[in-house]
Amino acid sequence: MLMSNIKWMSPKETKWQKFTKQPHQMFFLASIVWSIIIMHYSALTYAGIQNGDFLFLHGIGLMHGVFLNAFLGFLITVIPRYTQGTAIAKKQYIPLWFVYQIAVFIAIFINPFIGKLLLMIAILMSGIIFLLTLHNAKLGSQHESVWLSLSFFAGVLVFIAHFAWDIDLAWYTMWFLMLPIVIIVSTRMIPSFYSVYFQSPLASNSKLFTASIVILLWFVGLSKDNSTMVAIFSGLTFLYLLYYFAKLDIYRKAPPVVWILGVGFLWLPIGFLALFIESAFDLYTLKMSFHIFMVGFVFTLLIGFGTRVILGHSGQSIEADKLTLFLFISTQAIVIFRLLASIFQVMNLPLVSILLYISFVMWVALFIIWLVRYGKIILGN
Repeated sequence: MLMSNIKWMSPKETKWQKFTKQPHQMFFLASIVWSIIIMHYSALTYAGIQNGDFLFLHGIGLMHGVFLNAFLGFLITVIPRYTQGTAIAKKQYIPLWFVYQIAVFIAIFINPFIGKLLLMIAILMSGIIFLLTLHNAKLGSQHESVWLSLSFFAGVLVFIAHFAWDIDLAWYTMWFLMLPIVIIVSTRMIPSFYSVYFQSPLASNSKLFTASIVILLWFVGLSKDNSTMVAIFSGLTFLYLLYYFAKLDIYRKAPPVVWILGVGFLWLPIGFLALFIESAFDLYTLKMSFHIFMVGFVFTLLIGFGTRVILGHSGQSIEADKLTLFLFISTQAIVIFRLLASIFQVMNLPLVSILLYISFVMWVALFIIWLVRYGKIILGN
């Protein structure tokens, strides 16, 4: 009789069940861990303490191990919401997570060719998952999601071209996969966040803007071996973004958790201006524009979007506390030190290596602090 009155209790969730409950948790944690490992390894390789291909490790390792890793988790979460579709199932995103992390590990520590091949497979899997999500969505007219999905297939084509003709994988991946994804996400989400705060609609992505900006990125990427064409297309993109920013009108007083994203967004046109100057004057700048795009723009937004998603999906108030503001300011300091290294290089001034080492150390320290601050939340605790 006593037993019949005891209500059935569901078993307590295991740590693995908590960790895999939401896709962003898995990909964010992997991104943070890889950011610490890869940058530490990059610093040792740059210093000559550790053998390895610094350019591959620093470029492809960070782009795929850190940036794309994090944004995959973000997209798996938000694309079904963009299109009012069914949430992407565990049986889809957990295998993708495993393939992706194994690919990064093999590429860095075992065999770059096999690792890159697995990365291509993981990116293809991502594109297929997103296309299937779009096919079953209620709002098939969401042009941003269509372009996001196409960007993954463009990324697969980049890998195929790399295997066939040994093209610069980091350069083409940035223009055909990484930047299209982050620009589309940021031009969709940031105006939305500001609209909520200001209680007034801001200019949203039109089909024309999304298509135009992606095609401009492709033209910049395809112009790699012609500095004049790179200068022309990067200059046009810079002017186009200035026009977009003027219409957007987001640079008004706002809470830190919002303006953090606005500042990160601002690095995008600065990056195109830097690329225009590099190409027009044929300057060797230690890839200054590349780092503005990847560290200033992508990295800052990773911190901003990541913090919002972690707090929002854990039921906490979406506010930037003092530690989050410190992390954001540290992110901008890393960008500034890296830019100074490029400027010192152009001007043949000393201290270039010291500035780079400072950037390495600050990067690792920042992600360790972020892991300590948000690690338990990411793990579902």
